[in-house]
Amino acid sequence: MSKRMGLEHSPRIEEAMGALYSSVTPDTAFVAALERQLLALETAVEGPAVARGLRVRRFWARLVQPLSRYRWATVALPLLLALAVTVGAFGPQRVWAELQRLLGYVPGIGFVNLEDTRLLISPVEVTQGGVALRVEQVVARPDRTEVVIRSEGLPRVHQLPPHGAEEADFQARLRLPDGRTLASETWALRWGAATLEFPPLPDDVYRVTLELPRLPLVPAGAAPEEWAVPLSLRPATGELVAELFPLPYAPLDASDTHADITLRVLEVAHSPEETVLRLQVQWPDPAWQYPCIGGDRSPVLYDDLGHVYLEGAPSNVGSVAQVVVERIAVDTEATPTPTPTVPTNERTLAFAPVSPLAQLLTLTVDAIEFDVPAEGGFTVDLGDDPQVGDHWPLDVHLTVAGFPVHITGAQLVQEEIRLPERSMQRTILQFDIGPVPEQEGRALRAIHPEGEPAIFNGGGGGYSMTDGLRSHLNLREGQSIPTGSIRVRVGSAGVLIRGPWNVTWTIPAAEETSEARVAPVTLHPPNASQTRDGLTLRVNQVTQTDRLTAVMVALDDPPAGVALSQVLAWSPATDSRDLYLEDDRGGRYETNWGVAWRPRGRQTSEVSKASELSQTLSFQPVQPLARRVTLHVPTVELILHGPAAFDVIVPTGVKVEPRSDPPWPASEPWDVDIPLEVAGYRVHLTQARLEELNGTTLLMLTSDSYKIQPGDYCLTGLRPISLVAPDGQVLDLEQAFGFTRTGLAFDVVDPETGTVQPGRYHVELDGVTVAVQGPWTLAWTVPGAGPSLP
Repeated sequence: MSKRMGLEHSPRIEEAMGALYSSVTPDTAFVAALERQLLALETAVEGPAVARGLRVRRFWARLVQPLSRYRWATVALPLLLALAVTVGAFGPQRVWAELQRLLGYVPGIGFVNLEDTRLLISPVEVTQGGVALRVEQVVARPDRTEVVIRSEGLPRVHQLPPHGAEEADFQARLRLPDGRTLASETWALRWGAATLEFPPLPDDVYRVTLELPRLPLVPAGAAPEEWAVPLSLRPATGELVAELFPLPYAPLDASDTHADITLRVLEVAHSPEETVLRLQVQWPDPAWQYPCIGGDRSPVLYDDLGHVYLEGAPSNVGSVAQVVVERIAVDTEATPTPTPTVPTNERTLAFAPVSPLAQLLTLTVDAIEFDVPAEGGFTVDLGDDPQVGDHWPLDVHLTVAGFPVHITGAQLVQEEIRLPERSMQRTILQFDIGPVPEQEGRALRAIHPEGEPAIFNGGGGGYSMTDGLRSHLNLREGQSIPTGSIRVRVGSAGVLIRGPWNVTWTIPAAEETSEARVAPVTLHPPNASQTRDGLTLRVNQVTQTDRLTAVMVALDDPPAGVALSQVLAWSPATDSRDLYLEDDRGGRYETNWGVAWRPRGRQTSEVSKASELSQTLSFQPVQPLARRVTLHVPTVELILHGPAAFDVIVPTGVKVEPRSDPPWPASEPWDVDIPLEVAGYRVHLTQARLEELNGTTLLMLTSDSYKIQPGDYCLTGLRPISLVAPDGQVLDLEQAFGFTRTGLAFDVVDPETGTVQPGRYHVELDGVTVAVQGPWTLAWTVPGAGPSLP
């Protein structure tokens, strides 16, 4: 029996296998669902270190965007065959019930098999010097022990010395009753929170003490130190699991297929803190690997009430565990040869908690990217004395994964990689690649080259909106730059498959509560307005649900040439966030960042962009006993219309590279001299640079320093309405925006070539945006409960 399935000590599974020779034919639908459940049992991943040496491995994939990809094999088919045969003897319901008793979703850790596991029954908190350390979860499994902690009362990060938190040397250990300790060498740290992994506890240990010399990422002297938290654990029985943790369910027929790629929701867990989905991707070509779900946009979850749940908003779970199930050799005389398993990948996504009144959920995924095999090669002659900065023109035409690729040059570049504790230099041979057009919903997003292993330790590739495809070889550390001709081979490529995939399922037992469902209450308050300095702000519509209060705000009868841009949460008078709701019982409701509202009748695809919700404010749900609610608006941003135009030149040879300031790829800035007068405001643009942001490349223009003064109409940005590239093509202004350092940013990527053209860009403006300080207080009366939904 497979140890990696975590079932080697399960008496219930062994009992089920006792009926292996039953002649009853199992239900095929149940067997398929059972297979999905069993394949979902294994959650362990071991991968290469991505930060802090070997200390940080698996958990970074749960907390941040993945820095590396993992792959392992699960040997499960003999077990699946045996269990499939036993279904007829025991019946689907009984086997399902027994398996579900083994499964649970542990917040902060994920879907786990809880058999032979010890748990912390309730969180434990200790306090020192006004700082609280809370141990939220402890899961002691047979192969490891995981601990989730959180701290409150810490100083803000910006109050610490520069780079102080990065230099903190974190340590954690579990002290056993006999005085021995287990040290954590795998962790994921955030300011005020951490997930720690320790070796497994001895079988007879149920009491341990968590010891921390300092809290996560907190430098010495910034907060109380020498923490010790005693913890008591209990076995995870079936009844205890059901009481403590949400019981996952497997939706029926929750899948969608596009371009022969199937996206399936395997398991769903609902809790007051989050909604977690375990997804499975299946595709026909076994040579494809490492699918990345989401593409350029994060997945979004919708319900049938009108809520939009944003991925990653509430939780620290979001693993990218890559699963490939491989068929193993089976004795053909003992058992039939199993059907080869299709390539399979699994991933866990976390969303804001779903309303318990919802009956239907829909997951939308815009695209999926795969690493696919590719062929081809070329030669680069580096000459007798190559140096960093040298460039060699090339004219190489290849076909990579079915896409025509033109390599136009190679250059030796030295990069500086900044890590939290040190910086390192590396030399790469970087290749210039011409634009590659999309083909029938597919886009080439990466080319991964390979060179002589003794000289190069692999290569990298990716997609840059500035230069299109990026590809390079990494020179081995300590290796001198090679001379003469070198052979480069294309090892694989990244291909993006566009969808969308829309997976819809019914929440179990939702129909049982349909008669008690209460419709979202929508109000149009008649007198929720206030006038300050000639500006009248009005609440046009309020929607109240159990998950949010959505407030639509508009400017009532604005002066000529003035329009509402957005409501700002920041107050220049107090330098704080003062946008909130308040009820007549003293309750205060902050902005709800994890859930947005989709008006009824709108299509799912129409609400995939946050910009469409910009004038609808989302707050925490108002308590049912509240009868009067007041919206506090500290500042509004207005649009003041007025025409203006200017030209800006992007020089030839501008390169976007990784940097620490800003902490995303950008070019070196260059000076410009552009004086403007727009809508009565004078602006002098003095600097420009290219920056990769929001999935594209923006031309960022900033002005002389502009001091914001409370009480004034503070200039916040310029409003472009037209952008013409050097070749005369009108470019898309969807990504254009103004920003606090008075200036402007706009997308300068040619949509046909995917590159930024050097030369003169002509920009036309229709005005500026200004921040106007309030506060405005807009109040309305809340009626009783709304009508029941049909």
